[in-house]
Amino acid sequence: MQHPSEVKNAKNSARLIPLCIKTCTLWQGEQAADFDALQKNIQGDGTTWVIYPNAYAISLQDICAGNAMQEQCLPNQICQWPKQIILLDGTWKKAYKLWQLNTWLHTLPTLRIDDVESQYHIRKAPKAGYLSTLEAAAICLEKLEKCNTKPLYNCFNLMQKTFLKHQKKSFN
Repeated sequence: MQHPSEVKNAKNSARLIPLCIKTCTLWQGEQAADFDALQKNIQGDGTTWVIYPNAYAISLQDICAGNAMQEQCLPNQICQWPKQIILLDGTWKKAYKLWQLNTWLHTLPTLRIDDVESQYHIRKAPKAGYLSTLEAAAICLEKLEKCNTKPLYNCFNLMQKTFLKHQKKSFN
């Protein structure tokens, strides 16, 4: 789910994901009504998870280590192995706004990614351990699906290198 302010941002990592992963869909919007089609695509079987570090989020590392996920879920949630993930794309402030405005997301189980250092050097994160959307997607694919995410990281690194190159030229 991409905040509209990110769509044309040169540092937007989410736009790279569909270039490498054909099953990825970017949904742009801010309000719940903007995501009606996405909401209709979600199965109520607990296999759609939101990657968002809220107070109730379950550690991705715990799930992948085989720790019982249903016991870690909220009492009113069904939690099955994640088959579909939703990432919130925008600045951290905008991602929080997406989370707040789309309370339907709060009914889905949430995952957090712990102990990973970001390689996103062209944008400043407000806290250590915060990741770009592409990094979060790649880590989830690596851990949950055992996917080769090298193409994602290659694209990500090239985008950063190109951005820095053009930024350097504009200062000269």
